[in-house]
Amino acid sequence: MATENARRSLARAKNSVVSVIEFCGKHPFATGLFAILGVVGLLFSIYSEIQSSEDSGRLQKSVSHVESMMQSVCKSPPCWTAEQAIRSILGSTKDLVDSKVGVSTARSASGWKYSIQDCPLTVHYAQDVAAYFSYPLSAACPFSWVEMFDIEKPMPPPGAVSLGHMIDAITGSPELHMATGCINCGNWHEPYLEFRMPGPSASGFYDLYFTTDFEGTDGSDSVDNSDKFEQALRANSSHDTSGTLQEFCAVDVKKSVAESLRVARVQSVGYGRRGWHGRPNYPLDICSEGYVAGSPRG
Repeated sequence: MATENARRSLARAKNSVVSVIEFCGKHPFATGLFAILGVVGLLFSIYSEIQSSEDSGRLQKSVSHVESMMQSVCKSPPCWTAEQAIRSILGSTKDLVDSKVGVSTARSASGWKYSIQDCPLTVHYAQDVAAYFSYPLSAACPFSWVEMFDIEKPMPPPGAVSLGHMIDAITGSPELHMATGCINCGNWHEPYLEFRMPGPSASGFYDLYFTTDFEGTDGSDSVDNSDKFEQALRANSSHDTSGTLQEFCAVDVKKSVAESLRVARVQSVGYGRRGWHGRPNYPLDICSEGYVAGSPRG
């Protein structure tokens, strides 16, 4: 009985809806009213789109105005100290960096070259916004790289820092991946390898980079160290790897580094936006889409 009553109620509701629709379709006033409401809705959508575009334009002008004011304050760069530069470069436009640090001294496939307090700084821009920078570990570069890498324990002076020191000191024991470099470079480039390590969550989704030229802090030979690293990579691999180092781009190489490159000198350090580890058309970028087929690689 209850089921029969429910069916009847549903049928009455359906008939009521159909009747209203048929009335609206037959009655000229109702049809005209709906047409007017449709036009009003269209006009409102157009107005909303125009307002949204104007708001976006005003926001862009405000951002440009603030950046122009920031640039105008600095009459004679460099206007950033070394520490200010390290904290501020990432995410800044090239015009802002040029106005604060000084116009770049040169440009190469690896990035734009700057000099700040006599320290050479390399910056790479993605869509005119700084996405990566690096600088050598030397007395000429007085940056707090230890803070940048969230290292709490004492570290050796520049020139004596090894890969072993780095992987032991960085908290959280994150993975370690290859980014750029080559081993068997011939006359193309001096052998080196740049590693990429996920930065701490407090870093704002930026990755850490450090580079070795394979020279040992204990005096060991760079060629011997690079050979040991390549052998360790292949020995730790779970599949047959008879090709190039590019086969190991997705592999965590920290174990191989710990086994073979603990004494290898850290030549430079860097910082980059999460997910960015490539320089478009850079021939030595072995582990990104920017790798150019046919170029030398390790």
